[in-house]
Amino acid sequence: RIKEQADQFQSLLTYLPDYVSEILRDGVILYVNRTLPPWEVKDVVGSHVCDFLPEDERPRVRQLIERTFATGETSRHEVVICDQQGRPRQFAGRIGPFWRDGRVLAVMIIASDVTDQRAMEDLAQRRQRELDRLAKFATMGEMASIVAHYLNNPLAAIANYAHGCIRRMRLPAPDQDQLAEALGEIVQECNRASGFIRQLRGLLQKREARCDQFDLAEVLRDAI
Repeated sequence: RIKEQADQFQSLLTYLPDYVSEILRDGVILYVNRTLPPWEVKDVVGSHVCDFLPEDERPRVRQLIERTFATGETSRHEVVICDQQGRPRQFAGRIGPFWRDGRVLAVMIIASDVTDQRAMEDLAQRRQRELDRLAKFATMGEMASIVAHYLNNPLAAIANYAHGCIRRMRLPAPDQDQLAEALGEIVQECNRASGFIRQLRGLLQKREARCDQFDLAEVLRDAI
């Protein structure tokens, strides 16, 4: 009965899509359920785990194994390993302790091939960035339309008042009061355009939203 259960468990591990390995304190692989070609199980068992890792990943994996033996904590790590055709495959691993009699005898590593998943995530991010870029262009077009709408009237009024001042100044005896009134209107229209730009800059500032009380009638008057 025990042998039958052990065979069933071994069969389960053999056909498990994840890669399960048992690592001793010195980094030697004691057990592995399956391997990435061209390696075979007989070639991997008894070897050091770092022999199958890229050079730059080895110190980090050693550190995680040592920490698991020292603290019994479970950690996660991702590593890129090239397959038989030299194509990079990305693996997400969970490194945890194998306890017996209150102490960590070995480290269990369960690694999943997440290459396709990461590729889909990267594609989704690229598409999201493209959508964001298109949205920015659309927003810029809307903002340009708004700016043109709000600035055309003050600019047209300033141009009209300025032409009126020029015509009056060419008269033999220009009316100073009318000139002062026209220049005052120019100043007012300039302030109006400047106020709109300040409002626009305030709208585009990055700041936290807040809730507050306000006078609705004032908002409606401003809209009108």
